[in-house]
Amino acid sequence: MHQVGGNIPYRFLNTVWLVVILAFPLDAAGGADPAEPSSACSQLFGDEEEREQNMKHRKKLLMSVREGEYCIEVLHSTDWETPEEIEYIGLELVETVIDEESEPHALVYVSEEIDELGCDPGNYVVEVDDSIGEEARVLAILQDLVLIEENEDLKFLKTEEAGNPVWRMIWKSSWKLLKTPDSSRKAHHPSRRRRKHTRPPRRGRRR
Repeated sequence: MHQVGGNIPYRFLNTVWLVVILAFPLDAAGGADPAEPSSACSQLFGDEEEREQNMKHRKKLLMSVREGEYCIEVLHSTDWETPEEIEYIGLELVETVIDEESEPHALVYVSEEIDELGCDPGNYVVEVDDSIGEEARVLAILQDLVLIEENEDLKFLKTEEAGNPVWRMIWKSSWKLLKTPDSSRKAHHPSRRRRKHTRPPRRGRRR
């Protein structure tokens, strides 16, 4: 009898494994693709009403976040201090996606450690203004990093591959002074009282 699948060439086996890997990709945290939207786990990432509130809050306090060559600049109008790294039990930042084809978003892995929330373990797509629990919200998504506000303090999540970021906090007032329209602008000068000029007394004629 001949053994089924007897001497199979090594090159053929490599090809088979490559096909299997491409057909069934796994993410860095061990979950299977594709990722679910954050709305599929509203218990953790909030619903549309929370997103609306988070957006208003962000626009009120945060003006911009810019990744420079040497640091990350945060332009804001509140009393935020330099962000600190934070780690959540059962939550891992797998990667961030920043390109021209879509809005910046992050791939976050939710593990079984927080299954009491009722969310299925796996990857979720998290965007700006999503919540993270009751006390945190996403302010910005950068390369390998997510900026978060938690209890009025700035925090950040980062991937395993990310280095330690350098931050530059820039405060700017959100108040604007009202300007007078050009049409109603008038030159104003203090009133000048006319001086009364008196003639010098005339001298009498000499006799």
